[in-house]
Amino acid sequence: MAQHPTRRNIIFGILLLAPAAAAIIATTLLPVLSNLVIAFQEWNGFSAATWIGFDNFRNAFSDKYFIDSMKASFFIGIVSTLGAVPLGVLLAACIFKVGKYEGSAYRVVLFVPVMIPLAIIGLLFTFLLNPEMGLLNKLLEMLGMGGLQRAWLANPDTVLWVIAIIGAWRMAGLTMMLVFASMISIPGELFESSRLDGAGYPRQFVSIVLPLVRPSLQVSTVFSFIVLVSTYDLVYIMTRGGPGTVSQTVPIYMMKTAFTYSNFGYSATLGLLFSLAGILAIFLLQRLFKGETYEV
Repeated sequence: MAQHPTRRNIIFGILLLAPAAAAIIATTLLPVLSNLVIAFQEWNGFSAATWIGFDNFRNAFSDKYFIDSMKASFFIGIVSTLGAVPLGVLLAACIFKVGKYEGSAYRVVLFVPVMIPLAIIGLLFTFLLNPEMGLLNKLLEMLGMGGLQRAWLANPDTVLWVIAIIGAWRMAGLTMMLVFASMISIPGELFESSRLDGAGYPRQFVSIVLPLVRPSLQVSTVFSFIVLVSTYDLVYIMTRGGPGTVSQTVPIYMMKTAFTYSNFGYSATLGLLFSLAGILAIFLLQRLFKGETYEV
């Protein structure tokens, strides 16, 4: 017979959960609710806040800098994710072909960028892309392709693409690791039977692996998009939002609005609208992966 928990056990369980619940409420729920209230106020961070209703929202929808920063954020998020996920899948396919144990060193090396803080990556690539002393321009000069040299981070035509490529490089290891972990759980009999039917590895990967690793692809795609679309430190370290405001993302614009112009109410509004746009984008991503799921 199933035993029902006693009142004492229930109270004991609640007491065990209480510290974690209090921490979550204090660090997550209360700031979100506070931000929601501040979004409807005019507040400079010092004097008393003034309730102004939807004025901040009306201003945001006509704010060219906010609209441009939304475009920059979602450009980086979308392009980086579109680069990171296929690259990660390709790396997982290659490492799986090498072997579970033989490819362990490759997995570690390729996963290292995921573990490096974005601020460090920003400093590294700022040096590599320096127009005068950077390794990339020096390499192009050595190869006789000096005409391709650019001030990569100071050129409005290249800066967002460069940041997006760096973001893809950084997050590809996550997809690689998740897909590889799913691949090693696929029964070897599936590969053997398809090999007897004359299917090569590319055909096996498309017909067997991709349908079975779909849940992992969904997780890596959504997580990569969340990390990349909300990037602050990488962009701030590399460009400060420049040249001009070309690479100014929403987080950078929010920080500038709050701490440079002391308009905390409007900054909270920008954050709320950005969060709602991100939630909508994640919902659409989930819809893309909606369909039949296979299990091994």
